[in-house]
Amino acid sequence: MRRANPQQLRQQLGKSADFYHRLAHGQDNRDVCVSRERKSLGNETTFVSDISNLKEMHQQLRVLLGKTWTLLRQRDLLAMTLTVKIKYADFSLQSKSFTQATPIYSLASAEVIAAALLTQAKPQQAVRLLGVSFSHLVADKSYPLQRRLFD
Repeated sequence: MRRANPQQLRQQLGKSADFYHRLAHGQDNRDVCVSRERKSLGNETTFVSDISNLKEMHQQLRVLLGKTWTLLRQRDLLAMTLTVKIKYADFSLQSKSFTQATPIYSLASAEVIAAALLTQAKPQQAVRLLGVSFSHLVADKSYPLQRRLFD
């Protein structure tokens, strides 16, 4: 369509030919609609030098988790799934996820889950990148927190 003669396009497509011809040339003045539902929210960091120490990985993961949890709560969202992403020095990727039936209600719970996922991954080589993301997002008000009987 990009190479087509505009007159031939008008014969084939009628009034809409000019519109499609402009689109084929990258010309589109329509407003962009960005009102889609968010599916996940995450954060990751690439280290200046690869890290091999599991304790340091856990510390870095907690920092990422804190930032991501703040973003999640600012949007009044909760998540059912937490994923930890690991990219190794050889650029291979590994991810571990945990999904529960009810939302993750606290940063402390998210930290326990993320720590378990990282431990479960058993990194055997230096880590270049760590990431964390929340998915299966739900509105906070959809799941009111039920207090324990003796709290």
